[in-house]
Amino acid sequence: MTVYRDLSRYEYRENEKEALNVGWLGWRAPIFKRGDVDPLLLNKLKFMSLRATAQTRGFHPCPFCFRGKINIVTLVNSKLVRLGSAQIEVVSNSGVKYISPNLIIHYIEKHSYQPPGIYLDALSESA
Repeated sequence: MTVYRDLSRYEYRENEKEALNVGWLGWRAPIFKRGDVDPLLLNKLKFMSLRATAQTRGFHPCPFCFRGKINIVTLVNSKLVRLGSAQIEVVSNSGVKYISPNLIIHYIEKHSYQPPGIYLDALSESA
């Protein structure tokens, strides 16, 4: 998977040049901030994964799990959602768009990744 520094300009898809990256982690950038994320915000991300964008045909493995775990799922209202092949868009009240791989949910749950505070603030503002 492509690796981008948090809050760097989004460049993965050309039509989203005004967005910022969050959660594009990988083996080339194994150091990231760790900490707790409010379970309500994590749950909000999970619901947002139901309407993920930029769905691809393949799946990216987790670079931090033993042997690159590829079949990664999360449970959202009794529905299994497969992670590793789409993006989640979070827009703040001020209009700043953040784009994350949907694997961000796994990174938070299993590897204690803590996204930047302004991303979490935007997530709490989103509907």
